[in-house]
Amino acid sequence: MAVDPNVSRAHMTAEVGAAIEAAPAFGWIMNPDYEALKLRVRMTAHNGDHFHLLMTFNDYREIPAAIDFEDPKTVIVGGRASFPKGRDNFFNTTGPVICAPINLKAYKIPGQERGLHQDWAIGDWANSKAQDFNWHPYSTVLGALWLIQARLDRPQEYLGRMAV
Repeated sequence: MAVDPNVSRAHMTAEVGAAIEAAPAFGWIMNPDYEALKLRVRMTAHNGDHFHLLMTFNDYREIPAAIDFEDPKTVIVGGRASFPKGRDNFFNTTGPVICAPINLKAYKIPGQERGLHQDWAIGDWANSKAQDFNWHPYSTVLGALWLIQARLDRPQEYLGRMAV
């Protein structure tokens, strides 16, 4: 499963470009590091809470990007204080992890500490119908960011941080 980093970088560059064009409409502050295959995005919830999303694109599109939240003060990735809390399991407190097939971190695979799902086929992640939901429209950087932002924008979905 080794995708040439230049191939991953080409996919990342194209998809991040589309997301950068849409960023002003959502208030996203985007910081891509194409050499390191990482994207940091500052997102804002409906109540003004800020979240710092980190996407890592190793072996991208053979496998999905690893999507996580980072605490900008401590630089801890994946801590409960850096994660939004939602009404359902999308922002899953077990982990914590974004529980979606578009997120590498949701898969229970060797070396993955917080993965939850052995039952999802990682090879077909971009066309997944897991949980009776069509994930394909969200299998790009822009699609994934939109899906996360949509939850942050809704008071009935977003319940603050998992921890303070």
